[in-house]
Amino acid sequence: MKKLTVTLLLGFATLLSAASLHLQKGYIKAHTQVLGDSTIDPATGRVHAALKFNGDPTTLRGSVWILARDLRSDNKERDQHMYEVLEVKKYPRIRFRIDRVRRQGSGYLIEGTLNLHGRSHAVKVPAKITGKGSKLELTARFRILMSDYGIQPPKLLFLTVRDAVDLTVYLRTK
Repeated sequence: MKKLTVTLLLGFATLLSAASLHLQKGYIKAHTQVLGDSTIDPATGRVHAALKFNGDPTTLRGSVWILARDLRSDNKERDQHMYEVLEVKKYPRIRFRIDRVRRQGSGYLIEGTLNLHGRSHAVKVPAKITGKGSKLELTARFRILMSDYGIQPPKLLFLTVRDAVDLTVYLRTK
Protein backbone atom coordinates (compact mmCIF):
# COMPACT_ATOMS: atom_id res chain seq x y z
CA MET A 1 0.00 0.00 0.00
CA LYS A 2 2.83 2.39 0.89
CA LYS A 3 4.55 1.70 -2.47
CA LEU A 4 1.31 2.40 -4.35
CA THR A 5 0.82 5.69 -2.49
CA VAL A 6 4.39 6.81 -3.28
CA THR A 7 3.98 5.82 -6.95
CA LEU A 8 0.71 7.77 -7.21
CA LEU A 9 2.25 10.83 -5.55
CA LEU A 10 5.28 10.76 -7.86
CA GLY A 11 3.04 10.39 -10.89
CA PHE A 12 0.86 13.28 -9.76
CA ALA A 13 3.93 15.46 -9.08
CA THR A 14 5.26 14.69 -12.57
CA LEU A 15 1.97 15.76 -14.14
CA LEU A 16 1.93 18.98 -12.14
CA SER A 17 5.47 19.86 -13.20
CA ALA A 18 4.80 19.14 -16.88
CA ALA A 19 4.65 22.21 -19.07
CA SER A 20 1.75 22.89 -21.41
CA LEU A 21 3.05 22.92 -24.96
CA HIS A 22 2.08 25.42 -27.65
CA LEU A 23 1.88 23.96 -31.14
CA GLN A 24 3.98 25.93 -33.61
CA LYS A 25 3.54 23.72 -36.65
CA GLY A 26 1.81 20.48 -37.45
CA TYR A 27 0.34 18.46 -40.23
CA ILE A 28 -1.47 15.21 -40.71
CA LYS A 29 -1.35 13.37 -44.02
CA ALA A 30 -3.45 10.39 -44.98
CA HIS A 31 -2.72 8.04 -47.84
CA THR A 32 -4.86 5.38 -49.43
CA GLN A 33 -5.56 4.38 -52.97
CA VAL A 34 -8.20 3.17 -55.32
CA LEU A 35 -7.25 -0.43 -55.93
CA GLY A 36 -5.77 -0.69 -59.41
CA ASP A 37 -5.90 3.04 -60.07
CA SER A 38 -4.74 6.21 -58.32
CA THR A 39 -3.68 7.37 -54.89
CA ILE A 40 -5.72 9.52 -52.54
CA ASP A 41 -3.69 11.77 -50.26
CA PRO A 42 -5.75 14.21 -48.18
CA ALA A 43 -3.84 16.30 -45.67
CA THR A 44 -4.22 19.25 -43.34
CA GLY A 45 -1.90 21.71 -41.65
CA ARG A 46 -4.69 22.79 -39.31
CA VAL A 47 -3.78 20.66 -36.34
CA HIS A 48 -4.89 21.37 -32.77
CA ALA A 49 -3.25 20.04 -29.64
CA ALA A 50 -3.45 20.16 -25.87
CA LEU A 51 -0.20 18.58 -24.71
CA LYS A 52 1.89 18.42 -21.56
CA PHE A 53 5.57 17.49 -21.41
CA ASN A 54 8.39 17.87 -18.89
CA GLY A 55 11.37 17.44 -21.23
CA ASP A 56 11.36 13.63 -21.24
CA PRO A 57 9.41 12.16 -24.20
CA THR A 58 7.93 9.45 -21.95
CA THR A 59 6.04 12.17 -20.04
CA LEU A 60 4.15 13.40 -23.13
CA ARG A 61 0.39 13.33 -22.54
CA GLY A 62 -2.62 15.04 -24.04
CA SER A 63 -4.62 15.15 -27.24
CA VAL A 64 -4.16 16.03 -30.89
CA TRP A 65 -7.15 16.64 -33.14
CA ILE A 66 -8.25 17.92 -36.52
CA LEU A 67 -11.57 18.83 -38.05
CA ALA A 68 -12.37 16.22 -40.70
CA ARG A 69 -13.51 18.97 -43.07
CA ASP A 70 -9.98 20.45 -43.01
CA LEU A 71 -8.66 17.40 -44.88
CA ARG A 72 -8.01 18.31 -48.52
CA SER A 73 -6.67 16.41 -51.51
CA ASP A 74 -5.96 17.49 -55.08
CA ASN A 75 -9.57 16.85 -56.12
CA LYS A 76 -12.46 18.90 -54.66
CA GLU A 77 -15.12 16.52 -55.95
CA ARG A 78 -13.39 13.57 -54.30
CA ASP A 79 -13.06 15.62 -51.09
CA GLN A 80 -16.83 16.15 -51.03
CA HIS A 81 -17.32 12.40 -51.38
CA MET A 82 -14.77 11.83 -48.56
CA TYR A 83 -16.72 14.23 -46.30
CA GLU A 84 -19.92 12.27 -47.01
CA VAL A 85 -18.22 8.95 -46.21
CA LEU A 86 -16.72 10.39 -43.00
CA GLU A 87 -20.09 11.97 -42.14
CA VAL A 88 -18.33 15.19 -41.12
CA LYS A 89 -21.54 16.91 -40.02
CA LYS A 90 -22.23 14.12 -37.54
CA TYR A 91 -18.56 13.44 -36.61
CA PRO A 92 -16.66 16.67 -37.20
CA ARG A 93 -13.55 15.92 -35.12
CA ILE A 94 -10.86 13.26 -35.43
CA ARG A 95 -8.97 12.99 -32.13
CA PHE A 96 -6.00 11.06 -30.78
CA ARG A 97 -5.45 10.92 -27.01
CA ILE A 98 -1.94 10.07 -25.82
CA ASP A 99 -2.16 7.78 -22.80
CA ARG A 100 1.41 6.50 -22.53
CA VAL A 101 4.77 6.90 -24.24
CA ARG A 102 7.56 4.40 -23.80
CA ARG A 103 10.96 3.83 -25.32
CA GLN A 104 11.14 1.34 -28.15
CA GLY A 105 14.53 0.73 -29.75
CA SER A 106 15.89 4.07 -30.97
CA GLY A 107 12.43 5.65 -30.91
CA TYR A 108 9.23 5.62 -28.92
CA LEU A 109 5.91 3.86 -28.90
CA ILE A 110 2.89 6.05 -28.26
CA GLU A 111 -0.11 4.23 -26.82
CA GLY A 112 -3.39 6.03 -27.09
CA THR A 113 -6.93 6.13 -28.32
CA LEU A 114 -8.01 7.25 -31.78
CA ASN A 115 -11.56 8.53 -32.06
CA LEU A 116 -12.83 8.61 -35.64
CA HIS A 117 -16.36 8.46 -36.99
CA GLY A 118 -17.82 8.10 -33.50
CA ARG A 119 -15.73 5.06 -32.60
CA SER A 120 -12.68 4.79 -30.38
CA HIS A 121 -9.91 2.23 -30.63
CA ALA A 122 -6.64 1.77 -28.79
CA VAL A 123 -3.67 2.20 -31.12
CA LYS A 124 0.07 1.88 -30.76
CA VAL A 125 2.05 4.35 -32.83
CA PRO A 126 5.81 4.15 -33.43
CA ALA A 127 7.27 7.65 -33.29
CA LYS A 128 10.43 9.70 -33.33
CA ILE A 129 10.31 12.26 -30.53
CA THR A 130 12.94 14.82 -29.65
CA GLY A 131 12.53 17.52 -27.09
CA LYS A 132 13.98 19.73 -24.45
CA GLY A 133 12.19 22.09 -22.11
CA SER A 134 8.97 23.17 -23.78
CA LYS A 135 10.20 22.32 -27.29
CA LEU A 136 9.16 19.07 -28.84
CA GLU A 137 9.27 17.58 -32.32
CA LEU A 138 7.31 14.44 -33.12
CA THR A 139 7.01 12.41 -36.30
CA ALA A 140 4.85 9.30 -36.44
CA ARG A 141 3.64 6.94 -39.13
CA PHE A 142 0.99 4.28 -38.66
CA ARG A 143 -1.87 2.50 -40.39
CA ILE A 144 -5.54 2.19 -39.58
CA LEU A 145 -8.41 0.39 -41.26
CA MET A 146 -11.51 2.40 -42.13
CA SER A 147 -13.66 -0.63 -41.37
CA ASP A 148 -12.43 -0.63 -37.73
CA TYR A 149 -14.20 2.73 -37.36
CA GLY A 150 -17.44 1.73 -39.05
CA ILE A 151 -16.50 3.36 -42.35
CA GLN A 152 -17.29 1.34 -45.45
CA PRO A 153 -14.47 1.89 -47.98
CA PRO A 154 -16.08 3.82 -50.81
CA LYS A 155 -16.48 2.53 -54.34
CA LEU A 156 -15.83 4.65 -57.39
CA LEU A 157 -17.61 3.05 -60.34
CA PHE A 158 -16.16 -0.49 -60.37
CA LEU A 159 -13.12 0.38 -58.24
CA THR A 160 -12.94 0.19 -54.45
CA VAL A 161 -10.87 2.40 -52.20
CA ARG A 162 -8.40 0.40 -50.12
CA ASP A 163 -9.53 -0.15 -46.50
CA ALA A 164 -6.06 0.66 -45.10
CA VAL A 165 -5.15 4.32 -44.53
CA ASP A 166 -1.53 5.23 -43.85
CA LEU A 167 -1.20 8.25 -41.57
CA THR A 168 1.77 10.58 -41.08
CA VAL A 169 1.74 13.02 -38.17
CA TYR A 170 4.21 15.84 -37.60
CA LEU A 171 4.12 18.19 -34.59
CA ARG A 172 6.53 20.89 -33.49
CA THR A 173 6.02 23.05 -30.40
CA LYS A 174 7.50 26.40 -29.43
